[in-house]
Amino acid sequence: MENSIALYLFQNKKCPLPGVGCLELLYGSAYISASEKIAIAPKPSIYLSDPERCNSPEDLERFIADLENIPIWEAKNKLTDFCRNILSLPLHEEFSLASVGVFYKDPSNKTGFRPTNLPKTFAPDIKAEKVIHPNESHEMIVGDKQTTTAAMTEFYSEKTGSGKSRWWIAALIIALLSLITILYFIGKTNQRYSGNAQPVLPNTLTESYQLK
Repeated sequence: MENSIALYLFQNKKCPLPGVGCLELLYGSAYISASEKIAIAPKPSIYLSDPERCNSPEDLERFIADLENIPIWEAKNKLTDFCRNILSLPLHEEFSLASVGVFYKDPSNKTGFRPTNLPKTFAPDIKAEKVIHPNESHEMIVGDKQTTTAAMTEFYSEKTGSGKSRWWIAALIIALLSLITILYFIGKTNQRYSGNAQPVLPNTLTESYQLK
């Protein structure tokens, strides 16, 4: 019976125990060790939660009947007896469920559960190495819009390319302005210093003799 319940829990992640609660198999978060090039598997844990978190025990009863090759009514009775044994535990006594955990009664006479540490082989680590595919396109979110990496690469390539194709226009304008400025100053200089720099004064005849 205990093995049937444990197997059902590991296959379905939830196992209803009428009157006791709901056994749940939950996983933590996996993470990647880049230095060791492995993916650390999430550590699974088993919890006893409220009965409302599980479905009705009918599916579990059929599972037990098929696994142990007994009628469904007998499987139902065995499940009821199993849960009654847990609920009737005296204070400080425990009831062990193989590979799953231990049920016990706390000082307030409530049923508690202490999970078994599952072995590493239950969720083994795997080799993982970061591989970059620069030519592959995948979906991404930009702001509130969904697009692809290929579309974003094309967008920025066109934007950068259009900027590069117009750089010579700005350079040409600057060169023309510089040329105009130089020609202007050359013209002003030629006007100031061209020809004799000495002022030309009108000749004044000196009267050498006087007509009488």
